[in-house]
Amino acid sequence: MNAAVSTSESVDKIAPALVKAVNAVNAVKKDNQGHGYRYADLASCIDEAKRVLGEHGMTVLQPPAVQFVVGGDVSADGEMQPARLVQIVRTVILHESGQWLAAEAIVPEGAGAPKMSVAQAIGSAITYMRRYSLCSILSIPVEDDDGAGAGGPRQGASQPHAGGHSGGYSGGAYSNGHRDDRYQASGGARPE
Repeated sequence: MNAAVSTSESVDKIAPALVKAVNAVNAVKKDNQGHGYRYADLASCIDEAKRVLGEHGMTVLQPPAVQFVVGGDVSADGEMQPARLVQIVRTVILHESGQWLAAEAIVPEGAGAPKMSVAQAIGSAITYMRRYSLCSILSIPVEDDDGAGAGGPRQGASQPHAGGHSGGYSGGAYSNGHRDDRYQASGGARPE
């Protein structure tokens, strides 16, 4: 079974650096339009992550991977799920000391627009999960482009999602707050 978040054996250097970085994060704006909603694109989220992490001796990696998920779970429509391989995005915060913190997000199956090829749908879903995972692990708020809080550190509560709608899996709970225990996965490589 995978933990929602995994870390290097020691976190005495990455923990204080990550606290400082998260407290210095600026909001990114929902300045892209598509699929009937406004959203912050992945590039905006990466730019903010690189800025704030770089100032504190860290970087982020987001390699896609495939992971084995144990079968026997019951789907939302009541069908028994077989053992299967699922696409995941692993978000790793790496400190200059070699210490790390990582979280995995399972890419939703069957995502994508009706006219997309399989490869396009997978690529779109990976991009979506990279954006959600990155904003989640660094607490990057996303706000509408209305001038509220523009250019400065966040003040108070902000829009919690990196995209235009909720429902993505990240670290053991859907963004609606309900745990999804279907993903009790085994295996998966860990950074050294």
